[in-house]
Amino acid sequence: VLPALSNIYSSRAGYFFLGILSLIGGLFAWVYLSKGSPSKPIPVNRRWTSLASGTFVILAINYTLFALSTTTEAFITLFMVDAIKKTVVIAGTFFGLISIVGIVGRLFWGYVGDRYFRRNRWWILAFTSLILLLSIGLLSQLNDKSPTLLIILSMVGFGLSAASAWPVMTTLIGDV
Repeated sequence: VLPALSNIYSSRAGYFFLGILSLIGGLFAWVYLSKGSPSKPIPVNRRWTSLASGTFVILAINYTLFALSTTTEAFITLFMVDAIKKTVVIAGTFFGLISIVGIVGRLFWGYVGDRYFRRNRWWILAFTSLILLLSIGLLSQLNDKSPTLLIILSMVGFGLSAASAWPVMTTLIGDV
């Protein structure tokens, strides 16, 4: 979808599309979380009860959001070169920043989860989803006149969310 939208409209349109999908998924997950325990099954056809449990729905939504963010990461370098007019080396450096922050983020979220959210790690997933949404939103607003600090903030956000959230999701699956 991203290459098609980039060719027909612009790279910004692709990221805008991903941001809208992330917002819809995040709001959908928030509605489930606000209804109470995510492990309560939703009343539906008996054959599909396990697939309709709140836990499964939230994990599926967040997996989709982070899969979208991985796609976004893959196109960040191209976006930096084409839309923001950075050199390939600078764009690659910004992409590398995502990976470095992702390594630190995994340690950070593990520490925070074990120390403060041992009883309910769902909040860490909510935090990482919010950071991801903000990062995609910020990325979609960047242009060739954007200050370097905004680009760095967006890359750090991707590192703290997309690049470091897989252990959080794996731990949640283990908890469930």
